[in-house]
Amino acid sequence: LMIQFETWLRSRIGNALGHVFEGLLIMLPFVLFGYPLTGWIAQTAYWFGRERRDQELNTGINAFTGWYKGWDFWNWTPDGRRDLIVPIVVNGGIALVIVAANGFIL
Repeated sequence: LMIQFETWLRSRIGNALGHVFEGLLIMLPFVLFGYPLTGWIAQTAYWFGRERRDQELNTGINAFTGWYKGWDFWNWTPDGRRDLIVPIVVNGGIALVIVAANGFIL
């Protein structure tokens, strides 16, 4: 059963849902204190930083001398862009629903 779950997590949909769930965990403390959009910004910053770091590691960019090269979003792998965009879009929608339902400001 555990092997099947790990295989599912490595699939595209499993990977995407895992990223969404991880982003929601980052957002949770902010939502509990009434700041769902701030939570969304926090998880978005996390995903940008993580995917940039992955890009640096995968392409051999020196993080100290070529740090700016890691931010070239258009040259990221399609998987890296998907890992970034899916949780940002889905969790952004969830944050907006929470804002609309509760009348939160930020």
